[in-house]
Amino acid sequence: MRGLRALGGAPQRPVALGVVTALTAMDERQAARVCLYDDAQAVASAALKLLPIDPLEPVRWLLTVALMIDEVTREAVTITEPAALPASAAPLIEEWSLTHYLSKRRMFRA
Repeated sequence: MRGLRALGGAPQRPVALGVVTALTAMDERQAARVCLYDDAQAVASAALKLLPIDPLEPVRWLLTVALMIDEVTREAVTITEPAALPASAAPLIEEWSLTHYLSKRRMFRA
């Protein structure tokens, strides 16, 4: 954790997830699964802020994609080349979250 604190401020999500998976001794499959669930819950959380929906609806979405997340996790840990990753949009989620975090203006209107 000292190394994480030494970075100053809030570390980027991939760094924080890497530290958590290392400290908890997760194997690569568990780490990939945590990352995918974190991506899915980020979308579900954003939907609650943007859409007039029942709060249980995003929970249903997450339960619905659970098997898909497990399947993608199994595929992802066998890949050795970045171009073969099954989630080509994941870097965009990272970029958008950083843009949103650093922005001083409102990003959405309700």
